Amino acid sequence: MAPKKNAGSKDDAKLKVANSVNVRHIMCEKQSKALQAIEKLRAGEKFNVVASELSEDKAKAGGSLGWQTRQQMIGPFAEVAFQLQPSTTDKPVYNDPPLKTKFGMSLTHVADSVLILKGYHVHAHSCYLSLADSIDHNGGRKKDLT
Repeated sequence: MAPKKNAGSKDDAKLKVANSVNVRHIMCEKQSKALQAIEKLRAGEKFNVVASELSEDKAKAGGSLGWQTRQQMIGPFAEVAFQLQPSTTDKPVYNDPPLKTKFGMSLTHVADSVLILKGYHVHAHSCYLSLADSIDHNGGRKKDLT
């Protein structure tokens, strides 16, 4: 962990934070089509494959919207995207039920997220992997995380 600069100074109050997520979605005009997408995902199909097949927006890119900040998204979509845990397309974590927006019914998947603090980048997916690697699955820690 990088040392905190100017600990206790007025700069701490000005600490700027920006969150970004690498997000995909499946957008369908009709709820029945969104529910069909959920059935396929539950059956084990990859999120990007289902998006290519059923999404009515960004389908050619497997539903990828790329890296987005909260300010780049519409309110309800941003709320969903920033609540989801990052996951892979073959075992996606997504919102169920679909989110109703002015554009249609949306299923959202977050591949990765990043937290930026004064130039430090912290990738959430990497942190989860680092923590998982440090835990002995017989109940103890393998190594010190500090």
